[in-house]
Amino acid sequence: MRPFDLRSALTALALCLLPLQCLAQTIVADVERVVGEVSAQAPDADRRALKAGDPVYLGDRLVTGSGALFEIAFRDRTRLTIGSGSEMTVKQYSAPESEQPSFLTEFTRGVFRVITGLIARKKPGAVRFVTPTATIGIRGTHFGGETDGVRAVIVLLEPQDEDRSAIEVSNAFGAVTIDEPGYGTEIPDAQSPPSPPRRMRLRAVDNLMRSLSTIQRMQPPRMPR
Repeated sequence: MRPFDLRSALTALALCLLPLQCLAQTIVADVERVVGEVSAQAPDADRRALKAGDPVYLGDRLVTGSGALFEIAFRDRTRLTIGSGSEMTVKQYSAPESEQPSFLTEFTRGVFRVITGLIARKKPGAVRFVTPTATIGIRGTHFGGETDGVRAVIVLLEPQDEDRSAIEVSNAFGAVTIDEPGYGTEIPDAQSPPSPPRRMRLRAVDNLMRSLSTIQRMQPPRMPR
């Protein structure tokens, strides 16, 4: 029997762990702007503070403190803006040029705004945004919403280009399609269907948009790398 080789055993272990390390270190987005206290935490890792220019990894749970706000740009040009007291997790992300592109983000609580990117244009059915009460499917769009962990309100915003856009909001109890900017739906709890689309004024998203305008006046955009 060959004697135990500690170095070989450690090398073999490192090779076994390499796929997990690669998964944990998959960069999916970059932080564009930060106001206030924003943190990220990968599974089984310590929480880290985020600042402009930092990477966001697959599996990161992103949390904003009171009065905080941040914006991230994904590699496929999807942009997410998250408001005060919010929490979200990047659950799945595969690049648009991959064989099976995918994009799944979970909003646990708080306020959010989304401008979708290349994955949505190439394969809209592969893009989903999940809240505790409903899932948002898209067809190249700009939308916002808020959730307190139980209730959710989702509204379609004005498109960022000439293309018309729409969202489908669904859960186990029903689904609605919203294709008119300014219209939205409310889901009161996880046991209720989305309400029929109606014209809405989502105060939280309006406040978020005003905050974004303030940030853009205060901070010049970063030069591309």
